[in-house]
Amino acid sequence: MTDRILGYQPEFPAGNTPPTGGSGVTSYAASAQPSIVPESEVKETEKVEPYMLLSGGRKLHLPRPFPGEICIEDIAHALSHICRFGGHTSHFYSVAEHSLCVSYYVGIQPTRTLEELHQKRIHALAGLLHDGPEAYLGDMIRPLKHSTVVGEEYRVFEAILQREIFRTFGLPAELPKVVLEGDEVYCERELGALILGRGPVTLLDAEYPPDIVREGFLRRFYALQNAIQLGPALAKLLPEE
Repeated sequence: MTDRILGYQPEFPAGNTPPTGGSGVTSYAASAQPSIVPESEVKETEKVEPYMLLSGGRKLHLPRPFPGEICIEDIAHALSHICRFGGHTSHFYSVAEHSLCVSYYVGIQPTRTLEELHQKRIHALAGLLHDGPEAYLGDMIRPLKHSTVVGEEYRVFEAILQREIFRTFGLPAELPKVVLEGDEVYCERELGALILGRGPVTLLDAEYPPDIVREGFLRRFYALQNAIQLGPALAKLLPEE
């Protein structure tokens, strides 16, 4: 299982162009790398909006990104470099690794029809991106996030970014219940394994460097996206994840 998620050599073409699936279906254009706009060409209205600089020099305006600013490569890069539990873990364990676990938790749920299989893949993609806002806001620990005024403000911005990320990649606005369930299951397992020393983290049972996790995250993203594009009628053309 671990090898399937992370144990591979990246095969992305030059320029981070999204790969083509085995069926010949290409990934959504929304996931392509946005171009870097020279400062001289930035509109006056954009200059007054607050923004953050991303890896590679691109910009993302906050609290609501401009069209074309959300990029899966930026999300994968940031989440693979952000440690869970505020860094208080036995070894480095990233938000991207947690997201992979939640996505695969959704992926192993049984289905009976092609429509259910199609919906499961949509939910698995939502599971992969359920912590997407943390790529831009950072990971706030739960006691602060859910029990303080600062946490309330954080969750407002988190909700805005979550909607924008899901809209960018064609996902429903609300998180599916199975994703919330998987998030809780793995939060409990990770807490026990990484802080309390109660065993392995199960799915990802070793320490992986951020670049490998990043590529595993992207591989999972493109595999699900290509499978979703086939639709329910052709869902069986690709193996279940």
